[in-house]
Amino acid sequence: MKLSSCIYFLIISFLTAPDVHAELLYFREGGRLQAPIESSGQEIKIDLPEGVRIFARSDFAKIVDGYSPSKEWPARKAAALRGSESEQQQSIRWAVENGLSLEALEFLETLNPSELPLKRLKAMASRLTGHRAEPNLKEQTKALAGTFRTTVGRWGVLLHQHTAEEARERLEVLERVVVAFYLYWTDLGLDLKLPETLFVSAWYEKQSDYLHFLDREHASGFRGTKGYYHPTRELVVAYDTREDDAMQQSRLAIEALKSELGRVNDILTRLPRNARAKFERPGEPARSLDRQGVIKLRERLVADLARRQVLADLQWREVELGTAAHEMTHLLIVKSGLASRFDAFPLWLHEGLASQFETIEGGRWSGIAKPHPLRLPDYRTITPTPRLAPLANDVGLGQGYSRDAYAACWSFVNYAIHERPTEFLTFIASIQGPGVPTRTRIDLLRRAFGQDVPDLERDWHAWIRGQQTSLERESPRGTDPHPR
Repeated sequence: MKLSSCIYFLIISFLTAPDVHAELLYFREGGRLQAPIESSGQEIKIDLPEGVRIFARSDFAKIVDGYSPSKEWPARKAAALRGSESEQQQSIRWAVENGLSLEALEFLETLNPSELPLKRLKAMASRLTGHRAEPNLKEQTKALAGTFRTTVGRWGVLLHQHTAEEARERLEVLERVVVAFYLYWTDLGLDLKLPETLFVSAWYEKQSDYLHFLDREHASGFRGTKGYYHPTRELVVAYDTREDDAMQQSRLAIEALKSELGRVNDILTRLPRNARAKFERPGEPARSLDRQGVIKLRERLVADLARRQVLADLQWREVELGTAAHEMTHLLIVKSGLASRFDAFPLWLHEGLASQFETIEGGRWSGIAKPHPLRLPDYRTITPTPRLAPLANDVGLGQGYSRDAYAACWSFVNYAIHERPTEFLTFIASIQGPGVPTRTRIDLLRRAFGQDVPDLERDWHAWIRGQQTSLERESPRGTDPHPR
């Protein structure tokens, strides 16, 4: 692979579109999200993957304008077209890093560059848009041992047990990850290979079927995972996490609220005009309400139900689509030749890289190496602070999911990508040759980064301590980030 120095993470600021924004939204009753909205008077329309949901402005403790890459992109693209090739490259980089890899690819197809960095990206775009044959699925479907529908995209095949709409949404996320992966590393100067056939991903409906697959494939150590990359079958497999405990709890809370709302509606239909009704709600004192008070209670319950439903759906997509993106990145690391073979990379590097591509915001894939809404809080709870030597030796990795170990992997790779990209590429190159002993990896890290381990640890920890997600940074005091 060819390595080159790069200028990383330059940002150009533009105004967002006047009437449609991606807002940071903080519900007054708990929970927060980032999604495009349209506002008209006291009405807020939130553009979500499941459709447009309408709330009153009073349902929110705070709304912050201006977090919409999809709305910023037209202005950035137009400015880039008027600018230099360097500015065009920067705009493509920004789009890829912010979840708009398909838009970046479309933009590249319109350019006719003369300078090497952009010519290299243009060449990769041409390769990405070339034809890829459908794979022979006989062995994969036999191993999966189930009945699957097939959805075929430009870069992949999804074997699934879901609706056509759900399959298309998942496949688009996976394809955005594929395009982002190749454009990202090409921008850094690496010449990666593209597979001749479409990638293959499988999505079970039931966790039990996923677990049976792992057992049949002698991968029982990964039964605690939500998704799995099978390195010999070159197959990504996952199950629908709507069965998981957290989602079950959210669903039970929603069903209880629906029942309560039904009782209120029933009382309202039978309540005489001048009568009163007694109500008791968990955590609230008993109240006697007249008809107008019951109507207001019903309005409150309707808004609370809508809030809970939105947050539960986003909770599911955050885990579901994040897992899909994570496992697809594992496949791409090997299929692209970024790792010369699967075991050329230590496990911490595999997991650290895969977790850079898994961030979901507002139910949509949001790009590369963001402050992670799940990994970042996990990192903050690790005691004692993670150390580089155990990480380099894959301590805590290799047998299923370990929250702290994965958070440590994410955090160090996130630091390396943002703060030390050239040194990080040097390290990746240094471990590619045959016969690199595992015990030397900490020495290779030290040499590549040009620092002793304590100094490198200090800089890594300081970087992560300074990171916040957008929702954290703008959060109003006293609001609960979690739905009740």
